[in-house]
Amino acid sequence: MQHKTTLNKIFYLFLIVFVLFDWGYSFFQYSLIPLDGDMAESVLPVDVLKPLMDDPLGISTIYNGQEYHHKPNRFFAHYSCYSFFRTVPLVLQKITDPISSVYYSCAIAKLLMQILLTYLICACISGSTKIFTRTFILIAAIITPFFQTNGFNNYFGIISRSITYSFFYALPLIFLLIYFLPILIKTFHGKDINLWLPVKLLWIPLAVVVSLSGALNPGISLIISMLIMLHLFIRYYPKNKPITFFNKIAIVLKRIPGNYWYYLIPICIFSLYSLYLGTYNSGEFWEEMSLGERYLRLPKGLFYILTTKIWFFYLLILFVINIILINKNKTGYDKKILKICKWTGIFIIIYILLLPLGGYRSYRPYIIRHDTFVPVSVCFVFLIGLTTYYLFKIKKVKTWYYIPVVVVLAAFSIADKPYPDTDNSCEKESLQKIASSDEKIVVLDNSCDVLSWGPIVKPEDSYANAQLLVVWNIIPEIKLYVNYYE
Repeated sequence: MQHKTTLNKIFYLFLIVFVLFDWGYSFFQYSLIPLDGDMAESVLPVDVLKPLMDDPLGISTIYNGQEYHHKPNRFFAHYSCYSFFRTVPLVLQKITDPISSVYYSCAIAKLLMQILLTYLICACISGSTKIFTRTFILIAAIITPFFQTNGFNNYFGIISRSITYSFFYALPLIFLLIYFLPILIKTFHGKDINLWLPVKLLWIPLAVVVSLSGALNPGISLIISMLIMLHLFIRYYPKNKPITFFNKIAIVLKRIPGNYWYYLIPICIFSLYSLYLGTYNSGEFWEEMSLGERYLRLPKGLFYILTTKIWFFYLLILFVINIILINKNKTGYDKKILKICKWTGIFIIIYILLLPLGGYRSYRPYIIRHDTFVPVSVCFVFLIGLTTYYLFKIKKVKTWYYIPVVVVLAAFSIADKPYPDTDNSCEKESLQKIASSDEKIVVLDNSCDVLSWGPIVKPEDSYANAQLLVVWNIIPEIKLYVNYYE
């Protein structure tokens, strides 16, 4: 018995080292990613974004019938990016140079998002918010390899390579999962999270933050709320009582625990408000395309994501094995796990089917892409983590089962190579040249992007970026730059 206890301790120590090593590895990867072309927009912020920063809730927008060029219902995503990059790089400059401080700041932000998402997924799977437990360690070790930076990121990227996209997709999803965590744990595991009253009262303003953080959050919140209410309706519906349908509805409404109403009503109200506020965005669709054409393009985008790389095949094989083993000699708890999988699958289908309603973007020609796929990616990680953990810890399957699990986790770990196809070394050299040059317009002798989505050929196009470089102490005054200049 003592020998077995020692082996268990060694095993969990190995898992702790594995998770910590993976997080360190991710930080290294994140630190090599180039900056993107949207950073100046939020961090300055640029002029077209200032009305949003002055009117976080969009009240004057609706009152005056005013239209923004930039999303009026995404204040907290912009503000988070603004606050972080106005603070952290300057703090890091006490121990490193200004240019490096920016890249380290990006790496810190992404790693924090990864750790928080890992924690939230673990909590949903285990039904516990405790961190320093063997359960948390085991689940974290199972799901950690699925956070891809350089491997399958373009298809299965939970934390985007673009730092601003991370603030607009991963971070809002973190806010959303924090908000729904008490309800998801109650629904999945039947456990109540007894929050201290002052903390519980914060959930109402948190509903505002969730709803006004990103393009996807309002729709996701409404889908989750609808599915939870449908689940409760089915659960509490009195089937055998000889009463009218409306009386049965009244009984259902009375039986639903009050906590559900407390969490779901505010998020639904503010999500609907956010969707309405979003209609005041004058640049929402960028290019016109009929709804029918958008739906015709959706399968192409989905097919591209699922088949271009082999990541989905790995997950599908492991998930099928898990479901087969859970179905074998089903117990009551097995049925519960399968029911969670079913409801998660329904969420994925509804979410994908609603995506074309969000409009068309030329940079996202097939509607769905790795950024809009993030909620589905998180669901996949949750399902794999849930079923694998259950088979490991609860059902205690035979030793052979460890082989496909290790193969899949190893495949994802190996695919996530340490260096990106295009790292930030060229961009760093360009920033160094801009910083050291005495010219008012610096001509770069390369074509790599510098805080942009492509080469800059007009000096005036670099003005906002130059302002940002001043904020970060990389240059003392405005210096424009171009990749080519005639």
